[in-house]
Amino acid sequence: MLRRYIQRAFCSIAMIASASPVMSQTMTLMNTSPATVNNLLNLGTSGINGYVSGTAFTANFSGFNADIGFTGASGIVHGANIAWNVGGITGGAWAPAIGGTPITANYLTAAKGTIMLNLSTSITNFQFLWGSPGFGDTVTLYSAGNQVAQFTGAQVNAASASFGNTIGTTVITNLATTGGVTFDRVAISNPTSNFEFALQTSLATAPTVAGGAIAVASLPSPAPFPMLGATLFGNFTALIGMFFMWKKRKKSKVVSFAH
Repeated sequence: MLRRYIQRAFCSIAMIASASPVMSQTMTLMNTSPATVNNLLNLGTSGINGYVSGTAFTANFSGFNADIGFTGASGIVHGANIAWNVGGITGGAWAPAIGGTPITANYLTAAKGTIMLNLSTSITNFQFLWGSPGFGDTVTLYSAGNQVAQFTGAQVNAASASFGNTIGTTVITNLATTGGVTFDRVAISNPTSNFEFALQTSLATAPTVAGGAIAVASLPSPAPFPMLGATLFGNFTALIGMFFMWKKRKKSKVVSFAH
């Protein structure tokens, strides 16, 4: 009987593992230059350096909308070298640069917190200007609440090195999933510092001047869906439980025969 339970449990685990989608991710980088058409999301051009707003808003992209919310000292900011304080949480930022020159329009920063983009539709790639990639910078992609991909500032800097860039150089960053995997939420975060970036309403046009080469980094697939891990744990727990039940029944039988 125990052998039958074990066989069923392992068959169930094998079926779940085989049904689990194989997720992969790619990151394509492009150097920013004056010749690049960046299609930046219009967040205004406030002339006062500092914190502009931390109020949630809806942005219109090419073919879909995104509800954008903030935690920590994250928000819309203006200026090339600024600092602020929101509710006792300090933030600071240096504007993303195009062609080595900091942008003069407003931009976003995840400052000791997260900026969450909830998309109105599922997509397969997301592009923006990643300014000063650094330690703690993380972009996580979700589908129906499940993580499907994650990218870090360290990965961006490593891929950007193929341009001969120094650490922290702003690059146009296109993050994508493959194999039919889509995502409907983007979490841009840095729990200890600041993650500056500028959103784009559509994909950037490759520059026609020298230095417009494309660098592609192959990244490891993320962990399987949490559901899979929970199911496997459940099967393992059930298997342990059945084992102890079997031992208890066997012991009970031995005792009854002794009498």
